[in-house]
Amino acid sequence: MANTETHNEEEEVVTREYECGYLLLPTIAAEKVSEYEAQLAKVIQDHGGEIANQQSPHRIPLAYTMQVAREGKKDIYTEGYFGWITFEASTDAVNEIKEAFRYDESLIRYMIVRASKDQEPEAAE
Repeated sequence: MANTETHNEEEEVVTREYECGYLLLPTIAAEKVSEYEAQLAKVIQDHGGEIANQQSPHRIPLAYTMQVAREGKKDIYTEGYFGWITFEASTDAVNEIKEAFRYDESLIRYMIVRASKDQEPEAAE
């Protein structure tokens, strides 16, 4: 996917490719993980993003302990479900997606970066 320009009578919207890596809580039941994956993809689509590729989350040990403060207490995690999504969206849409993810309590961490033009991650088999 290259940068795409969508022309509108009022304004020109430029979309770019982004990659989102995320860690879901390890306390989510294994059979429910796909529901949370779909929920994250829906947030992206609801804000005008177009999903290009994704890898279903799988449980991994974390390289270091992560703390998440919620409701006045700190939860400590040593593992989580890691997944990623590549998508195309406008800068404004990405800012809205980040804001929505910020308040998603199923996420330990997430990171959205602009994708390299030359590389796209391959889906794991």
